[in-house]
Amino acid sequence: YNEGNKFLKQNDWEQAIRNYKMALHHSKNFTEAYINLSTAYLNGKQYEASLETLNSLKAIQPEHPLLHYNLACYHALTGQDDSALKALQRAVEFGFKSFRSVETDPDLENLRSNPKFEQWWKSPKGIS
Repeated sequence: YNEGNKFLKQNDWEQAIRNYKMALHHSKNFTEAYINLSTAYLNGKQYEASLETLNSLKAIQPEHPLLHYNLACYHALTGQDDSALKALQRAVEFGFKSFRSVETDPDLENLRSNPKFEQWWKSPKGIS
């Protein structure tokens, strides 16, 4: 897992994927490995593999905030703005608080220009 993180930071998503898969082979409930594996797949534009990974995590921990955040990224990158916004709203509902990421994540760039997103983003979301 730590090696996967190292490779992910170096933008070597192929090696990151290999290492995260090894971590999951040893521990099927390692939620952070699922999250980072899905991120590595997104970085490599392997969208279906990312979605499969997120669906595996959803079966284990359906209310994990980063699960829904990564689903928002997946949907945004595949042009599904309505689904992306719903997933992002669920992430916040389940405790996602890294609002700066929402404002800067390149995966969400197209979503941020959507009027529905803009309306939701300006509304109170429990942000303190």
